[in-house]
Order: sequence, then C-alpha cells, then structure tokens
Amino acid sequence: MSSFSRRAFLRRSSAAAFSPALRHPATDIANWLRQNAGPSVRFPDQPRERISISSYPFREFVAGQHSNKSLAASKMLLKDFAAHIVEKFHIRKIEPWSEHFLSLEPGYLDEIRNAATKAGSSFADIAADGENSIYSDDSGERDRAIAFGKAWIDVAARLGSPSVRINIAAAKPTPRPKTMSTAYNQSRYALRQAAAR
Repeated sequence: MSSFSRRAFLRRSSAAAFSPALRHPATDIANWLRQNAGPSVRFPDQPRERISISSYPFREFVAGQHSNKSLAASKMLLKDFAAHIVEKFHIRKIEPWSEHFLSLEPGYLDEIRNAATKAGSSFADIAADGENSIYSDDSGERDRAIAFGKAWIDVAARLGSPSVRINIAAAKPTPRPKTMSTAYNQSRYALRQAAAR
C-alpha cells in the first residue's frame, strides 16, 4: 500500500467533499489537482502587442491635474492619448499616469475607456503616484495611502486595466522620542566605559 503526505490526503479529501457542488466533478477535480500555485500569464503572440506606452513621458503634452491653466487648453486630453499612440506608434496598449486623470468620476472614466476602445486600444496598467506612505508612523497617513490605493484599483477595474502600479512613497521622518535618544546615548557611554577597562 502506498503512503502519501497529509497535504496530499487533505487535497484529495477536500476535492471529494467539493465534487458534488461542481458541474463536471471529474474534470474540475482533475484540473484543480493539476493547477500550479503560481500565476498563469498568457502573453500575446505578436511582439508589438506586448508593448504599452505610458503617458508619463508625454507629461508636457498631456493635460494633467496640476497643468498650468493657460497652457492646459493647448494640451492633449487623456481620452485622446490612446488614439494618438495607435496612430503614431501602432501600439495598442497604454499606461496612463494618475496625474493625467482630471477626475475619478465614473462618467469621466467611461469616456476614457470608450475612447480607447474606439481607437482599438486597451490599458496595460495604471501608474498611480501618491504622496502618503503606507510605512508612515502616522496611522492617518497610512489610512490615506491605503484609501489612495483602493481608489486606483477601482479606477483600473472601471477602465478594464489588469493591473495598477502604486508608488511606494517614502515615509516622512519622525523625531525620536527623548527616551530612545537617552537610552541610545547611555548604551554608547556604557560601551565606551567597558572598552576602557
């Protein structure tokens, strides 16, 4: 009789327990047992379809939240960016930068998605740059950083983007409490005294 590990036993018994709930139990269980623990990504066959162009390098030409108002009228809107990239570079995936979104309202996002679809383009990623750090000592700042990330995940879902790149803002330095400084200085003094003996 062959023995098998507890992990294998649990996997098989769990599969047997779940099988009545599945439409095609034998096929689904076999597929489930064969699946890898890692991600499964299918890349396009055509090399050009694997490339996306970010709007960040075009920040002087694409209107943004902090654009000079007098120059903003002469800049390209984000909704026109996908069509421009398809026409100029024959690339069908874009990575818009958070600064170029003039709003996060659903209607505005739908307008961007519809313009990209009309141009034959889609979104590879959303590049979201925030100012708050998830590593901050201040819980309020951490909460703002988490809310920022969640908002951009919602934007990506609305646009049909498979991913979001949220920057990791540096935590602002906080002053050390005096007790830590005092303890640090006392330990340095004790080490010096011990070394002098």
